[in-house]
Amino acid sequence: MAQKIGYRQALRDAGYKDEEIGYDPAGRVTLQGKTFAYATPEADGSTYAPDQNAFGQALRSFRQNELQTQAGQTLGTLQQAAAAPARTFSAPAPFQYNKDADPNYAAALSEARQNITQQQSDTNAKLRASGQGKSSYSDTVAHQIGAKEMARVATTVLPALIDQAYRQYSDNANRQMQVDQANYGAEQDRFSNLAGILSATSGQYQQGFENDRALSQDALRNKESNLNAAATVGQQMGRVLQPTQDWGLLYDQPGAPLNMDAQQQAIAQQQYIQKFNEDVRQFGLQYALQAADQAFGQNIEQQRLGLAQDDNNRQWTALNYEMSQPNTAKYSGLNANQVLSAVRNNYTTPVLDKFGTTRVGDELTTDPNRRYQMFLDVIDSGLPSDAETNQVLTLLGLTKQEIEGYKARAMKEFGG
Repeated sequence: MAQKIGYRQALRDAGYKDEEIGYDPAGRVTLQGKTFAYATPEADGSTYAPDQNAFGQALRSFRQNELQTQAGQTLGTLQQAAAAPARTFSAPAPFQYNKDADPNYAAALSEARQNITQQQSDTNAKLRASGQGKSSYSDTVAHQIGAKEMARVATTVLPALIDQAYRQYSDNANRQMQVDQANYGAEQDRFSNLAGILSATSGQYQQGFENDRALSQDALRNKESNLNAAATVGQQMGRVLQPTQDWGLLYDQPGAPLNMDAQQQAIAQQQYIQKFNEDVRQFGLQYALQAADQAFGQNIEQQRLGLAQDDNNRQWTALNYEMSQPNTAKYSGLNANQVLSAVRNNYTTPVLDKFGTTRVGDELTTDPNRRYQMFLDVIDSGLPSDAETNQVLTLLGLTKQEIEGYKARAMKEFGG
């Protein structure tokens, strides 16, 4: 019987925190606020998954949904970013210098005028001291002082101010370009990171999908194998058996109903009893016993084979189970069932009723030479294992003594 799995402990074991796991009155086991599974609390107040497979499937489905949601959100962010207006970059305005707007130039002019006034005052004082006073010469000197100072401003101060302004303009332009480049790089890194997240998330989702599909295919193949095993053993036992994961438990279903063949055999047995009673009534007990003995002789071989087959049912089923496992070596010839059917058809003769007109059954040959040839045919079929070969020989009704005797005869005749 499958062991139930407590949801809370199983989710803890899967790495989730206690506060992320919950249950609501609607019968939902929740994880991170989202539906994980539906379950009704049992007497101890806990909720359970039917088995480990059911819990594993629920966990895979939850994580697949989370990956799908994350991929959708990431894709939406990328789409929004792609739809946004493109970032534009413009070149700085051409360099212009307006000296009248430059306070440094105004200060230079003010200083020049002060220099002119001071120099003219000093020159006039010297001229008066020499007796020249106010004259055309003093006016000429005053003009020369003013022209010289203004020329200094125009040829020395102003170019220096223009150069200083250009350096500041260039520094500002370079700083803006660096800021633009940094912003552009950060934006491209964000796009790249989002694309990487989307790719990784989509890859994980696809891998999870492939894993789920492989698990589903394995489960389907396993279910089909279990059904086939139940049908095979059920046919041998005359019962309609329920498939089980452990094929050995197929023999432990005492209440299983009779299958159609078994029901027909029961009907045939009832008819046999009715016929016996009718023979006694019509022809007497002696005739009825002779008729029954004849019928018994015709069926005794089939009954013996049936008993031998029943004795080997468990071994046969175990062998089939072993052969169905993934690590079993590949074999391309006839399988054991095909060899059994083919050889049995070749060495079976019909059994007729006492009048020789109606076929009432079949029996395998009892001729020792024919049975030896039957033994050789099974050996020559090339079944992949001795276990399978011995199973087929046993189901054909060969006793252990016969098999050993035929092996010795074959070694003597063929060597090796």
